[in-house]
Amino acid sequence: MIEIEEVLITKSQYNALNEIRGLHQDAFHMVVGAKEYSNGYVLKGTAQTFDHLRADVSDEVYHELSPKSRLKHLRTLMSRLEPEVDDF
Repeated sequence: MIEIEEVLITKSQYNALNEIRGLHQDAFHMVVGAKEYSNGYVLKGTAQTFDHLRADVSDEVYHELSPKSRLKHLRTLMSRLEPEVDDF
């Protein structure tokens, strides 16, 4: 069974994601299909989809492809997208 992950992001982070051109197809569908709530948006997808999104956001940030105002939101988003590590 495929496990679905959910991540709550701010509206500013969502808007910054929407401005990234060339998102991986499954990451793009996850972003445009995100559900809006009063406190932000919820991204839902598989671990692989989140891996693609992390890679796309990382490229955008490290190559500074977005304006500085958007990069700020994408940098904070990167930490939200980091996979959770189980403690042993």
